[in-house]
Amino acid sequence: MTVCDRENRHRAARQAGLQRRRRCMEALLQEEQTELASNPEIEFFLNKVRENNTASSVNIPVNSISARVLAKAMWANQTITALDLASLGLSDHAGSYIARMLNRNSGLIKLELSDNNLGPKTCQVCFIHVYW
Repeated sequence: MTVCDRENRHRAARQAGLQRRRRCMEALLQEEQTELASNPEIEFFLNKVRENNTASSVNIPVNSISARVLAKAMWANQTITALDLASLGLSDHAGSYIARMLNRNSGLIKLELSDNNLGPKTCQVCFIHVYW
């Protein structure tokens, strides 16, 4: 096998990986859009979060899908200082989005996440953002 063949194989493998990741991201976005379309109250609240037009303390019943959207909406939110997401059965994947939000959101002081299904993925994202 020549150097050129190895480079071509490596390039093809990298392209395939990028395509898989793109398809996964598109599926997640579609899942989020479908969830928001089925729940107008959550969509209304998320628009208020994006506009920084909410109460400072929030307890909103979200599921793992809408929690991902909430985390993205809160990246720039400075109004909410206390957020209660306890006992909602949130997944580890949703937890990783919340952990990323914590890296960007400087206004949130108190976050309740007890009794959810958070695991290693959430911890890994927290560790990366806290220690690096």
